[in-house]
Amino acid sequence: MLIGTPSDSDRLQLELRRNDKVVASGSRIEHDGLTVEIDRRSRLSVTAPPKSNSRFNVHLVLSQGKASSQQSIRLQPAPPDRPISYISDLVDDLIRMFWDGGARRWRPVTRDVFDQYFRRLQCQGITRLIVWPGPFPTLADPANYPETDWRRFEACAREILDNQDLTRSFQQQPGLPPWRWLRFLMKLRLDPSIMRAYGESAVAHGIRLSVSFRPFESGLTKYYVVPRFDSDGRFLGEFLPLASPATMFHPEEVGFAGYAELLRRMGRSDEARPEAIEFQGVSDARQIAARFARGHRDLKLRASPFAPIDESSLVLVQDNGRQRLVPFEKFRSTAWRRLPELTGWRLEATSDDSLRISGLKWPDGLRFLWLEAATDHGRKISLPAIGPSAVRAAAGNRLGRLVQYWSLAGDDQAARNTRIVGIPFSGMYRTEFQAVEASHAALLKTGKTLVPLEQHRLVIDRGADWSVEMVDFEQPRARQEALAEIATQMAEPAWDEIFINTRSHTQLAASTGDGLRGISSILEYRRRGGFSRGDQPTGNHYTHLAIDRAAAPRGLAVHKPFLKRIGQTGTASSIESITTWQTREWFDVCPEDDGRFPWRFHRSRAIARGVRRLLVDLERRFPKARIRVVIPPGGRVETAVRRGLKTMKRPEGGVYTADFYRHIWGSNNHIASIGEGLGTVDLSGLRVEPTFLGIRFAPPNGPLNLFLKHALDDLAENRGSRFRGPHSLVYEAQETLRAPYKAKFTEKREAIIRGLLARKEIREVILYESADWTYFLPPDDPHKYLETKTKP
Repeated sequence: MLIGTPSDSDRLQLELRRNDKVVASGSRIEHDGLTVEIDRRSRLSVTAPPKSNSRFNVHLVLSQGKASSQQSIRLQPAPPDRPISYISDLVDDLIRMFWDGGARRWRPVTRDVFDQYFRRLQCQGITRLIVWPGPFPTLADPANYPETDWRRFEACAREILDNQDLTRSFQQQPGLPPWRWLRFLMKLRLDPSIMRAYGESAVAHGIRLSVSFRPFESGLTKYYVVPRFDSDGRFLGEFLPLASPATMFHPEEVGFAGYAELLRRMGRSDEARPEAIEFQGVSDARQIAARFARGHRDLKLRASPFAPIDESSLVLVQDNGRQRLVPFEKFRSTAWRRLPELTGWRLEATSDDSLRISGLKWPDGLRFLWLEAATDHGRKISLPAIGPSAVRAAAGNRLGRLVQYWSLAGDDQAARNTRIVGIPFSGMYRTEFQAVEASHAALLKTGKTLVPLEQHRLVIDRGADWSVEMVDFEQPRARQEALAEIATQMAEPAWDEIFINTRSHTQLAASTGDGLRGISSILEYRRRGGFSRGDQPTGNHYTHLAIDRAAAPRGLAVHKPFLKRIGQTGTASSIESITTWQTREWFDVCPEDDGRFPWRFHRSRAIARGVRRLLVDLERRFPKARIRVVIPPGGRVETAVRRGLKTMKRPEGGVYTADFYRHIWGSNNHIASIGEGLGTVDLSGLRVEPTFLGIRFAPPNGPLNLFLKHALDDLAENRGSRFRGPHSLVYEAQETLRAPYKAKFTEKREAIIRGLLARKEIREVILYESADWTYFLPPDDPHKYLETKTKP
């Protein structure tokens, strides 16, 4: 009940008051059939007879010499166990518990704070909490990893934690910069006693914990990436503060393969190797080419394993086994000396306003190409703001699954924003995703369609050979590490269930979009007022064709149906179904065959095969544990619901239209481009319990019932699982707790939950996420609406 431990001279006692007068006091008091006691360890215990409805307050008084302090404790009957569970994104809960926003510091991490949290769950009738501890769990056992991997992680983490310049700078920033809570999580991984205290508190309060594992949430490289170098400038990869060691240090063993790596494994290197870059809309193209023919080298091409870095941020440098944080400004020349300049390439004009660079010798393993001016004359050359019109392979096919953007020179913030950071002193983040977005914003602001080279760089990213963002669970090491991390948590008494969820942040950088206008530069879409819409965009909007979609499980390189569909020799069109974006490829639901979009179809099915292997291994490792897996609605569900919405009448007049689908399904816990394969996962022969991905916010009755009809039918056969019985359903209703929605949608949300539980197919509603429900709902049986007899 106290923060810290009282000294021997401190005195604790309870007081029962009536009309502000103390009527009973001491370390033990009895009232209305209840016995309340406080011991020297400041542990409060209450003994009550069965079915007691007593409610009263007691005061806890702490006397320290002449000073005293007190708190009032409300005793009330515990509500009945409700058929509702919460999903915890643990870091959000930890921030609620321990971050002091007024002082902008972390409070001491003590067991009593966990006790207060779990008491709130008790008061709300919650008996199960589904806990996602992050891709790299906060309860970490060094024995789960090779010793060299753990030491490398620990050395990087301690350097980041112990850097006093960062500490002072972060303290001066407003709010809670991300790197402050990232450092907090690192401390937890290095001290397992903290999460053990968390589990002990859950047990003490009768709260059962589920280990949540997200197969599509491994790197979070959309946000947090720190470049690592050797002291001689050699690029060593990236430190990912949220990724597990295998993902971070061995992507070649566990990650998705880029399409070029797949083609090389298929024996088709020429169709993967960039040979030419083409530009259209270049003024003075013939004059530029003529100068090249006369021996002038006004342009320079450099290959790099990393994107341009903001010089003011910190990067990690390894020196004799030690990790140091170094301002990139001081290390830039050392790192750049390692970047090879491409030679032997040719430049020609293919029309009055078209240029072609050919004869590229872009080395494998270096994902970025930087194009920049090499002379004063070169700095006057202007190239299209959208970048190249095409990159072609040695075999002549287009290589379109890439990202291209301008890294702008200058020290102003707008220019710096087009360069990635390691760890900035602001404590914020900026990876390639944000750098590309900033590049688009800066170019839109100028309104120009051509960019003078000056000191700027045109950057082309062909994607990594091995992705740290997506884990391939067809690979044994990926499954072994996942099982070891889950087992560490399941070994603790509090955890008794495994929950496989679809939530993901996998949406990396993009420079190309697909919409009703077809495939085009995102810059062009935005010039027309469009913005990214994830599913079937309308008007001038577009689907964000992120570079993560250019990688797939490596098994595709030997998967016979995929090889048969592509062909052994292949026409340009068949090979370009792998190497470049296809119109509407990511626009509609995933196809049910490989006729039109073989890359997307076979990629999604390979993802499903990997997850099945993970589930098989989980059942073998944990034969008695309950295992649930969230299943997103299949493509047929979305198609049928959209079709029904087209003609469904609104009560206020008009029709809903197909686009209303986005307001029904649980989009916060699912990104289709990575998770859609799970909708087709084969659970045959397994005992795994499927869980509905479910719904969001507070959809109207008509669209809701339409969705549930098709979603329930879709999972009626449990994807072949032996499981029988009613299911759980994930409901993303957290926004209804916030102004201005709370007053308008509380009753609607409660009616929806009652209606869901009234269906024979559903026995539990899982609410996302606990940081909202635990703290925004009152601590006095807020789910008692379930007892109402009103028809849902």
